[in-house]
Amino acid sequence: MLIEDGCVTALHEQSMLPDRAICQSINGILPPGLFNIPVNGGGVVPNNGPS
Repeated sequence: MLIEDGCVTALHEQSMLPDRAICQSINGILPPGLFNIPVNGGGVVPNNGPS
């Protein structure tokens, strides 16, 4: 996993969401569950299915 500026960059290509939305969700800026992105060990799992 590559993490830059608090953003997870690895899985962005597999995700249906904009990079900034993912970064904000991880940083806790957006309300929990808004994008339904679980955080596991610093990684994210896109809500469109398992990686």
